[in-house]
Amino acid sequence: MRLCYDPADDVLVLDLELPGQLARASAPPIAHARGLLDVTERGSLAGLEISLTDLPPALAELCRALADDDEVTYIEIERVAAARSLRTVTVPIVFRWDGDQGRLSLRIPRRTADYELLYPVGAT
Repeated sequence: MRLCYDPADDVLVLDLELPGQLARASAPPIAHARGLLDVTERGSLAGLEISLTDLPPALAELCRALADDDEVTYIEIERVAAARSLRTVTVPIVFRWDGDQGRLSLRIPRRTADYELLYPVGAT
């Protein structure tokens, strides 16, 4: 997993490498959904929760490889010591699937009308 910032589109990009047996799976190249992003009091991105029921079936099947259960997956972005408080924000996510590379990219805007992420410097 790799997290980076794309300044051209002002989005955070979370690249996930999926298991080899899924690398050639068929899924829509682009899909949209919403997720819950956990941010620590210091501005670190703790994790992202995604409801698999909100995804197109083929994409949901890919994401089940990362899931703890059949309905939701939680992607730990940064291991944080017991945070005293987490702030959770609903974020739009653009999923981009590259079957040739076996890579699923999740693109999260840094700013919307509802929030602004100051990652990697600060909070929400």
